[in-house]
Amino acid sequence: MSRGNLPLALRVAQGYLALGRVTGDPRYAGYAEAALGPWWRLDQAPQEVLVVRATLRQRAHQFDAALADLAAVLKANPRNAQARLTRATILQVQGAYEGAREECRALQDLTLELVWAACLASVNAATGKLRESYWQLRAVLGRHANAPPGVKNWVLTSLAEMAVRAGMTQEAEGHFRAALALNAADNYLLGAYADFQLDSDRASEVVGLLRDQTRADPLLLRQPPARRPCAPAGGGPFHIALADCSCCGTKTGAGKLADTERTGGCPHPAGGGPRGG
Repeated sequence: MSRGNLPLALRVAQGYLALGRVTGDPRYAGYAEAALGPWWRLDQAPQEVLVVRATLRQRAHQFDAALADLAAVLKANPRNAQARLTRATILQVQGAYEGAREECRALQDLTLELVWAACLASVNAATGKLRESYWQLRAVLGRHANAPPGVKNWVLTSLAEMAVRAGMTQEAEGHFRAALALNAADNYLLGAYADFQLDSDRASEVVGLLRDQTRADPLLLRQPPARRPCAPAGGGPFHIALADCSCCGTKTGAGKLADTERTGGCPHPAGGGPRGG
């Protein structure tokens, strides 16, 4: 793509970022990088490129490199809300909770109340204030019924995960269903809800939830053993892993899958805490 057409390149790259987040397909990360190829390795890349690059590096667990990109952005423009939100997400993953909390507070004058409140609630919930954070975020959501669907979906998913951790199963169920009503194709949401159902001994419901989700490895791994394919003759490592989980009846820990998925890890991420991107 021509270096003179950065606005178009950014729209394309951000579209691929969104597709990657929703579908869980890692190929879209490569497509996003390719769209920004002329600017990708510049010593002084445009701020918008740095934010996209930081998001992709976060998903690849290249946290130090992502933080370096975000530092450059925030040095030039301390009011870049997306950079601060992504930085808060990374710092929380790294266990740097006070730094993450500071980034969330810095968002108060830069973005919607619902966004910075969700950011702050995620950090506080991870540091001993789970139920308090849940009710505070739920109250904020109640004041923003007309928030953008993408933001509401993210907040509802965060509330559902907080409720699960707090043992509030009825509330968790309601939040998961409300989030799915907004976006039934969100792979992270589907995975989190499937984990909740599996942990609640509702494996039969997972079959219906994930029936058509055959392209995303993390969702395929969550399907009950009877539904998963066994490894074909001569299958590669991935098929062998599937055989280990499905044909031999080995139980895969749903919580472990969710924890690694939050940041794009394997076995499967912007962004409960906020998912990057």
